Amino acid sequence: MTTGPYGETYREQEKTAQVVAGGSIVEAICGLAAIVLAVLGLLGIQTFWMLTISGITLGAALLIEGAAIGARINRLRYYGSTSQLGSGASSEFIGGLAGGTLSVLALLGIQPMILMPTALIIFGGAILLGSGGTAELSHIHEHRRADTDPGTPYTHTDRERQSHEAARQSVMAASGAQVLVGLAAITLGVLALLEFNPLVLTFSGLIAVGASVLFSGTAIASRLYAVFSR
Repeated sequence: MTTGPYGETYREQEKTAQVVAGGSIVEAICGLAAIVLAVLGLLGIQTFWMLTISGITLGAALLIEGAAIGARINRLRYYGSTSQLGSGASSEFIGGLAGGTLSVLALLGIQPMILMPTALIIFGGAILLGSGGTAELSHIHEHRRADTDPGTPYTHTDRERQSHEAARQSVMAASGAQVLVGLAAITLGVLALLEFNPLVLTFSGLIAVGASVLFSGTAIASRLYAVFSR
């Protein structure tokens, strides 16, 4: 059986791309859903339900993405990632689990205007700490598929080089956005807990986190597709 540069088969390479990119796509979809729900809540449509379900959706997004990266982290490290990827995935997983749990409790009617701003703070902290892992994914280098002849150098076409660079830049931009949105979400959550227009601030923070999750999910999926598909 033909193996790749690190002893893995092409099927293993493909599985890595499918698992992590699949998690990123689900994360992006959940981020979009959270934005829609939060906007509807801001417009006064079933405010309580939109608030809590939006939080649950964001929790699921971070949980799934953290689990997907964690499941294939040893393979990803072969292609240029460092330990920051592991800590970033852990932060998103734990933050998604904790924030999602608080949102479920709020949905059950347990102090929603305390738990939801707290969940927002947790989401902000999770994407802030996870930004380093997102940045590391931009440094994953392109490699040869395991079913090609290792003795023959692969030459990128101009179109492939442009595609790879665009995907890398988008991941770097997503990482920077995570830092800014994470700080903003934490600030909005704290202000909401201090009762400065808590409903509007919490919804606004959820929309911001949803946008960040949508952006990072699509960027990571695009980057992995550019690296692993050849």
